[in-house]
Amino acid sequence: MYKKLLLVAVLCCSTAFSTFSLQSQPLPVEYFASLPDVSSVSLSPDGKHIISLVRVNTEKHQGKLVQLVDTVSNAKTNLAFSDNERYKIRHLQWINNQYVAVYADFPASRFGTPVTESRVMKLDVSSGELKPIIPRNILKKMVWMSNDLDNIIDILPEDDEHILMSMGGFTTGGEESVIRISLNGKKKSAFVQRTKNFVGDWITDNDGNVRVGIAKEDARFRILEKRSDTGKWRDLWEFDA
Repeated sequence: MYKKLLLVAVLCCSTAFSTFSLQSQPLPVEYFASLPDVSSVSLSPDGKHIISLVRVNTEKHQGKLVQLVDTVSNAKTNLAFSDNERYKIRHLQWINNQYVAVYADFPASRFGTPVTESRVMKLDVSSGELKPIIPRNILKKMVWMSNDLDNIIDILPEDDEHILMSMGGFTTGGEESVIRISLNGKKKSAFVQRTKNFVGDWITDNDGNVRVGIAKEDARFRILEKRSDTGKWRDLWEFDA
């Protein structure tokens, strides 16, 4: 009797599954090809605001809107808008409760060759003011200006006045330095890690200290680590890509 009941149950499940399979329809291509209406949604460190990137597509305006939502009152504030022509906003990231990092790309030309320039700016959510995040005194020290100046490697959650950025341009090669960037201008921006041969990427530990470097020479990669006890660098391992 038990075997008969089990067989009936299996047949019923199989029939239901077959019916469902026959009724299901393939999703239209536009479901996968269309851009999301809202992206880069994230909560502020204190949980009081939500920042997001909203796609705008009307007869008069097309582009992306940076929108701030108060989690208590549900009030919405439009902070910035890009028409995707002068520059295109790619991503948003909370730095602290006052500033949001706005990652953007814009078209340019270098020596007659079309290129894409990538930058990161700071957006004050209280005033809506959007400014460059890298101070002029740092830019003046560059031998050449990289087209990628948007690499924040640590927002330093315990320090509301600084972030760490990795960038090239301070030597004739492509090596990068790490700089502690002052957000409000009250304190000076300063180098915390100078360039090392062939190192183009830096990684910090949980305390915001630069501890790992990734060097690339042709197809050879080398991983370096800074010892916490002596402060000296050592090679951990090498490999070919």
